[in-house]
Amino acid sequence: MKIGIFVYSEAGHTLSVARLLAEKLTEMGHEPAVEDLLGVRIESQGAGRVQPSLADLKRPAVSGCDAYVFASPVQAFSLPPAMAAWLGALPSLGGARAACFVTKALPWHWTGGNQAVGEILKTLEASGASVAATGIVNWSGAGRESGIRKVVAKIASAFPV
Repeated sequence: MKIGIFVYSEAGHTLSVARLLAEKLTEMGHEPAVEDLLGVRIESQGAGRVQPSLADLKRPAVSGCDAYVFASPVQAFSLPPAMAAWLGALPSLGGARAACFVTKALPWHWTGGNQAVGEILKTLEASGASVAATGIVNWSGAGRESGIRKVVAKIASAFPV
């Protein structure tokens, strides 16, 4: 199965999880393709940082895939505005199987994780996708590696061979 993994990642954390997911899907016999929507990492997290806009994101073709995964960090308790706008411009996914995950710094899902996943779900359902799995990776704390493995396994299991 050809699976497109579309990732918005400024610091590279979300992209690193997407690459682990791609490795797992390859092991399962799928053909994943990771599409880095931003293409550059933003080093400065200070107040002078420029927030990327929709115009800064790549416009990879979403067609030609059998299934999809969408991934984003959480910023200010929701999706980054550029990712929300990119998702809002998705073409019809025509009932294709899809999944999504987010990465976030704060340890509780209610501090933006649930909201960001909900935003992605709403957009995917409006585009006609059948959402099979979601996940939230908490980036801070001792349980990060375990959390990453659990989310990768959960998302990968949504695409049986």
